[in-house]
Amino acid sequence: ALPICDKLLVQIQAYLDNIFDVGTLLEETETKNAMLEHVEDLQEQIAQLTDQLQETDNEYMAKIAELEKQLNQARKELETMKESFSESSTRVSTLQQQILEEERLRRRPSAIETDRKS
Repeated sequence: ALPICDKLLVQIQAYLDNIFDVGTLLEETETKNAMLEHVEDLQEQIAQLTDQLQETDNEYMAKIAELEKQLNQARKELETMKESFSESSTRVSTLQQQILEEERLRRRPSAIETDRKS
């Protein structure tokens, strides 16, 4: 068994070991609170940026949809123009053949004129 003096020394040492530095505790609490506020601010910024990103994404998706619609319309118009051009080319070719045939017929003396000259 420990003498009373030693028991007292053990109790005194335990008391001293449990003494808190109040200044350090206050400083740590202030730092913790400042960090928690900073985290809260960052979370708010993240929420705002997330909302902005979603809004921008929605705008781009709407723009893409509009551009795809315009592209499809342009393709339809191009196809219509190609068909029209093809039909026009066929008509021009047919008319050119008719003109050449008429010119050939005009240049060839008719059988009636040949009979009159004889």
